[in-house]
Amino acid sequence: YEPVLDLAVDWESGVVKYGAKANTIYELNEMSVVWHPRYIGDSKTNILLGNVRLRQLRMRNKTDCIIGEVFQQVTNECFGPFSADKQSRKSYDERWTPTQVEHCYTWHPSNITDQVDVYGSGGLYPGDGFVMDVPLSLAEADSQLSDLQTWHWIDQATRAVIVELNTLNPN
Repeated sequence: YEPVLDLAVDWESGVVKYGAKANTIYELNEMSVVWHPRYIGDSKTNILLGNVRLRQLRMRNKTDCIIGEVFQQVTNECFGPFSADKQSRKSYDERWTPTQVEHCYTWHPSNITDQVDVYGSGGLYPGDGFVMDVPLSLAEADSQLSDLQTWHWIDQATRAVIVELNTLNPN
């Protein structure tokens, strides 16, 4: 055991040096993973930790709304303002929805999503809902978001889409 007298970090090479002789305790080699933080904003002071999550809250059909007599022959769908006790918990994926996004059409309670209630323009939104964790790969994210748009993840029953992300500001 050798006490650490001095500690220096070379951020360019990723080498941590310690002691009077500046011995290295961690050196990069061919197996090392270089850290590329995902900055948010142009100041490069906030770092994105983990994935971005999209969480959707929906209403059940024909709750807290009335279809006008004139429109009853045109449509039988009516979605009122958001209410936590009348929100939709029913899976709504279409028959040929791509398998890579099928899970986004399934409702999850807040103890599974690990999300908390948030206030929005429509009131208090609970931490549950229909969740999509945006992949870290730009190509995968683009593909899945395109599929969600094509297969109507957001539709007339949608009352809120909440974008959740974790950041770190090391300053």
